[in-house]
Amino acid sequence: EDPSTVATDALVQIGQAPKAAEQKLDLPGSTAGAGLEACLGDQLADKDLLGVLSAISRSVVDIGVALRDGNKGFAAKQVGTQNSFGDNQLEVDVTSDRAVFKRLEASGLCAAASSEETTREVQLGGSKYCVAFDPLDGSSIVDANFSVGSIFGVWEGTTLINRTGREQKAAAMAMYGPRITMAVAVSSQKVVELTFQGGAWAVTKEQMHIAPGDRKS
Repeated sequence: EDPSTVATDALVQIGQAPKAAEQKLDLPGSTAGAGLEACLGDQLADKDLLGVLSAISRSVVDIGVALRDGNKGFAAKQVGTQNSFGDNQLEVDVTSDRAVFKRLEASGLCAAASSEETTREVQLGGSKYCVAFDPLDGSSIVDANFSVGSIFGVWEGTTLINRTGREQKAAAMAMYGPRITMAVAVSSQKVVELTFQGGAWAVTKEQMHIAPGDRKS
């Protein structure tokens, strides 16, 4: 099926999330270890927030493994559509976008989400949190085998409109390279590094810091 029919701006304009029936994806993030309950369950009192972050981590596994294996739908080829910023969409952008929306909707906790590829708010049926994300930053260099990533922000409430960065309840940045890793900010003071290894996420750095000399004003 032509992936340009999936998760396009036209679909978002009628307020619908990308649906699984439109394109069958074989995604590996459904295993128990792809969630964060085991490695972060004791660090987050808000289990709903943990559930949203687990949906994000599952989508990261979906994307990271699919990129590494060269799965169908993850090619860096143009699909003939543009996002609202005027960027030509690649197949891998569109499929990664769908993978994230699918996981967020399945969590039952995400009220709305928006992404670089799907710029309008999409209602997902939850009530507590909203997520904004870039499904695949650097997608144009996938074929060069350089590291690429995904970026996520989580806000409490039912809309992303007029929200600020300081209002975020959590944030995450994933990197897809020789390893699949993710930096997760679970508070303004706590940022952990996770690595997907042996089929499960593990904490590989208990606390990440920005060196004082590297801060940008």
